[in-house]
Amino acid sequence: MHIRSTCLACSALLAGLGALVIAGASASCASNPTIQVDLTDPGGLGALATYAQLAIFEGGCPPDEQLAYGKVQGARHLQTIGAGESFVEVGDLPKDKFGFAALLRKDDCAVVGFGCTPVDFSRHRRVTIQIDPVTPPAGACNTGEGETCVDGLCKGAVPGQDSAPPTDAGDAAVATSCTLTMVSGAGQDLPASSIANANVAGPVAVATSTGFVISYLEWNADTTTMVRLPLDDTGKASTKVAQVLAQCPGSAPVASLTSSWNNAASSGFAAMSWDDCADAGANLLVTGFDGTGTAVGAPYFKPLPDFTRFQAVNGATPNPSDTSYLVATIQRDQNQGSIFVPAFYSWDGTNAGSPPGSMPSFNSAAKFVRVTEASNVLGIFTDQGGTSQFLVGAPYGASLLPESMPGGTNAAMASWGNRALAAVATSSQLSWMVRTADGNKVQEGTVAGAFLSVGAASLHDHFILVGAQSKALKLFRFDNASGAIAATPALSPVTGTQLGNTSLQLLDGTMVSVAAARKRLLVSWLNTAGPLGEGKSPGGYALFDCDG
Repeated sequence: MHIRSTCLACSALLAGLGALVIAGASASCASNPTIQVDLTDPGGLGALATYAQLAIFEGGCPPDEQLAYGKVQGARHLQTIGAGESFVEVGDLPKDKFGFAALLRKDDCAVVGFGCTPVDFSRHRRVTIQIDPVTPPAGACNTGEGETCVDGLCKGAVPGQDSAPPTDAGDAAVATSCTLTMVSGAGQDLPASSIANANVAGPVAVATSTGFVISYLEWNADTTTMVRLPLDDTGKASTKVAQVLAQCPGSAPVASLTSSWNNAASSGFAAMSWDDCADAGANLLVTGFDGTGTAVGAPYFKPLPDFTRFQAVNGATPNPSDTSYLVATIQRDQNQGSIFVPAFYSWDGTNAGSPPGSMPSFNSAAKFVRVTEASNVLGIFTDQGGTSQFLVGAPYGASLLPESMPGGTNAAMASWGNRALAAVATSSQLSWMVRTADGNKVQEGTVAGAFLSVGAASLHDHFILVGAQSKALKLFRFDNASGAIAATPALSPVTGTQLGNTSLQLLDGTMVSVAAARKRLLVSWLNTAGPLGEGKSPGGYALFDCDG
């Protein structure tokens, strides 16, 4: 049926609980499809707010700097309510593209958090808006010039207008500090292996709605186990979940694991594969999990082309507009024999989907492929023909714009707003680049050192890189992800010493993963691929606090 309009109705904003659902249609528009909007507030910013605003912009989201300073002029629809009150029904919207923005404001109208998600109503029926903090709060009314905050908008100096961002882009930074310090007691060994003399693969660290989950594989000739270790924001671990999986007849697992978390679905997604498992009729296993790491539903098997390998680092990313995931794989090219090329799939969390039609195709051999998605950008990073290709575009765009970077064997990505960061490890340095969704290069640079693996994350208004070496981890902070990028060493190298209660003496530097949320950065690692030996810990983790 050709859908010409949509209808929305809004329920209560639960201050401090980070939950808003705009769902259900009124009787006047019950014949039209309902759009559900989920507001996630992982930092609990609703508890700091006096006002909540819902702003809908035609065509997509305005620049992040505009929203961070509370500038909502030009919105097709604007509602302001008291935090904890209920939005009223939005009404009909045409089948078109919009930007859905949510802002949380203090009593002086300063923005303490905001988020915006673009949505195409011809394709989507669910919108997720994640509220990220503005540190320090920005856009407060200028009382010295007679402005006062009235119903969430600054009035007085310029009647009827809300506050505008500063004209000097250099003053538009929403956060300038993020000193990373390890949370007390939050450097620990991973639990000892539950199977004899295990090999390991991974890890994958993800931030959930309330904490973190570290996933990795353990296996020997008899048993394959997917381990998930849940952590809270203090770094305290709950009991690990060791999910024993049916093995593929005659075939051992490969280092092929991916995982991600979708706040809209309030659940996680994990997948692993075996090489050439035709006798079993499938070579892919998928499982879901909740915030405690507990499996959701039974694991299920699906056939994919033989020799499909998942990526532990940035191998899957949640779609910011719904409950699905975009998954990146390295897959044997059926026309070129042993050549492995990037391939992509859409997942709804419970069933395998088809390759997205708008994704690029690659014909050259690749050792890695990475993917990241934020509200206004989609990024892909892969090695091709001796160089690396960094592609960016809008999440629902028809094409992605490439840029060349040095070649390497290990890489990572992160995204924030309309920007994506790509980093690749080489024998002598980390090379990094930040680009916007329209292809512009914001900044690029290098970090000297022979890094064997790399992880990346966005945290508030910062990008953070973690480079792993033999017996060493190095953390680097990139300030102002929405403005001029400045790379700043955030922690001195930790070499041959204790990191909390865990030692880096066994770290070979090849397997590291990071995740970030709520002023916390989690770094996890596996020491070596194995076999580990009897009863050995496979690696460790450390949790860091960001003070800004």
